[in-house]
Amino acid sequence: MFSSKKADESFGISLKTLIGMVLVAIAIGMLFIFISKVQSGIIFDQKFLTSDLGLLIDTISNPSGNLVVDYPRDTRQLAIEIKDSNIAVFNPSLFDPFKQTYDFTQDKSIDYENKELIPDEGKSIVPRFVKQGSKIKIHSTETNAGESGKLACALPENKESLRQKGSLITVLPEIIADASELDDSKLKEKVKGADVSVLILSSDNFDERINPINGYVSLSSKKIDENKYLACLVMNLIFEDKEIKQKLSERKIPEFILQKILLTDRYEILADDKISIVLEIGNSWNTNDYFTSDEFRKKFTKLTDIAIDEYG
Repeated sequence: MFSSKKADESFGISLKTLIGMVLVAIAIGMLFIFISKVQSGIIFDQKFLTSDLGLLIDTISNPSGNLVVDYPRDTRQLAIEIKDSNIAVFNPSLFDPFKQTYDFTQDKSIDYENKELIPDEGKSIVPRFVKQGSKIKIHSTETNAGESGKLACALPENKESLRQKGSLITVLPEIIADASELDDSKLKEKVKGADVSVLILSSDNFDERINPINGYVSLSSKKIDENKYLACLVMNLIFEDKEIKQKLSERKIPEFILQKILLTDRYEILADDKISIVLEIGNSWNTNDYFTSDEFRKKFTKLTDIAIDEYG
């Protein structure tokens, strides 16, 4: 009987030891995953992607009409789950105890599709948000890891051709070295007299690690959809241009990230009755010298001309 009791105590101690070892192993494993994710920047990416995607859903929930938005950032081979006004970003290839989540503001008048997007190995997801009436659906295409998607350009209804047969239009592609130039009376007259004006300005972004492009259209414009369409075409052409990418690389400037086309009353210089847009690019810290160079001016003029041809 004594030996049996001793054996039971021994078994109890062994079981506790085993459980303790398992818990320690799990803790070490989680610590290892955490350290590796911190070192690779994945946790930062997950946190950023969850909040950025959540804010994007909030943004597209508000405008009336139909809308198609391709998410422009690299999703780093991470999986995305959207369910019940919550968005989660996680590593699909292993148990991820550090899954990041974000609660977006759910509009009760909008029908949100619940969806889980899992990338194939070596691929990154490009989420596409399609707003049709009161429904928002989420689709997915894939790119090779590290590639970013273009903006989806929504064709305006009843679009009129900018270049009708036999007609000439006045195009003003202008690069603004400093925001104070926007108050210049001569520039205002140029914008007023042009059929199409595309102005580029260094953005007020202060993060040197990213190089964003944003498009701005006047809130009071009578041609909002047309402006957004041309802005989208020009932004995509700048984003895709191989020579510009090479020049950015030579100057150790980060590659472009396409962000959003926004309605604003920030730029009074924009014409309300014509095609008139502002593009904010990069920031004054790491891009201003290149964007004000004659080399970029010539390239920008050419790309604007191509965009107008694509517009039709």
